Amino acid sequence: MRKFDYINVVPLIDIMLVLLAIVLTTSTFIVTGKIPLSLPEEKIQPSKLKQHQITITITKTGQIFFDEKPVSINRLNSMLNNYNKNTHINIECDKKAYFQFFVSVIKKLQENGFQNLSIIVKIKDE
Repeated sequence: MRKFDYINVVPLIDIMLVLLAIVLTTSTFIVTGKIPLSLPEEKIQPSKLKQHQITITITKTGQIFFDEKPVSINRLNSMLNNYNKNTHINIECDKKAYFQFFVSVIKKLQENGFQNLSIIVKIKDE
């Protein structure tokens, strides 16, 4: 009987590389939780409204401006009480702002019954 002085690890390495490829492929999908998409773009024509409008601006640091005056999220709630629920509200949000800042403003508008909202975006040229 012949004695083995070493163990052939090449098949073990092959199996581990296949398993590693499978794990890396599935973990990317699990972490994001969605299939990556490239959404279409469209030219947007700004609407021409004649009534009074309010502009709420959210900076990338989360600072909120109500018609160019800085306010806190709690103060925003009390300022909205002074306006008719049909007042048109434009929301400008820096694209690098945390989404939570935007959600907080939308929640305050919803709590106060405002539904006539527009989100201001940069119009792309073709």
